Amino acid sequence: MRFPIVTLFLLFVCVYLEFGLFSESKLENYKRSICLDSSILKDFKNEAYRLFVSSFYHVNVQHLAVNMLSLWSVGAFLESIIGSFSFATLVLSFTLLSNSLTIAIQSFMINNPHIDFPYILGNPRSCCIGISGVLFALDILSSSLRKEGLKGQIYVWLHLLIISAFVPNVSFIAHFSGIVVGNLYSLFVHSNDEAEDATPRAFWSTLFWLSFVGLSSPVAISYLYASKKQKKFKNMGRYLR
Repeated sequence: MRFPIVTLFLLFVCVYLEFGLFSESKLENYKRSICLDSSILKDFKNEAYRLFVSSFYHVNVQHLAVNMLSLWSVGAFLESIIGSFSFATLVLSFTLLSNSLTIAIQSFMINNPHIDFPYILGNPRSCCIGISGVLFALDILSSSLRKEGLKGQIYVWLHLLIISAFVPNVSFIAHFSGIVVGNLYSLFVHSNDEAEDATPRAFWSTLFWLSFVGLSSPVAISYLYASKKQKKFKNMGRYLR
């Protein structure tokens, strides 16, 4: 069984960023400056780092604790199966993909105010922060490798619905994006494969996903500025976990 060094490193980074880098007041201001929302598209060249950085900060200590427990549970399992390098590339690609999908959905909702979107989707102008979307993608992959089938899918979707209904300030869109990314990855990369065969494919699939992000981002930006219904973005001053 492989030692989960990447999982431990991610745990250390998230905890350190919460407690060891800034004073409490500076940390709060910094979180508001790096949280993820569709306003990133206004100046994508200078704001693109938020696609990555926003996932490793958390709203508060409770949010951090819950996510770190989940990260240790699913991360240690996956890393022990596919190896540290492959797991690191998965975390990177899932982070960029799920966050890209989040801002794409937010942008679509903002640019189509005439559509009556479900209430559960929340405010598309809210800022998101935390690694939860990535964890949901990893949960889907873990379920696929365990061959849990429909049972695993039901568990993840119920988890999302329950926290969206009962936990304040939860971003349904961010978690939903993670589920979509995890399912796409499982479907097109790990479909019907044995866990032992997953390791070499993870690296190459990462190149595909990163290429997808590189291609889709300019498309999303073009759509945003071409929309006749575009409104000036305004950060609502509230961010979601």
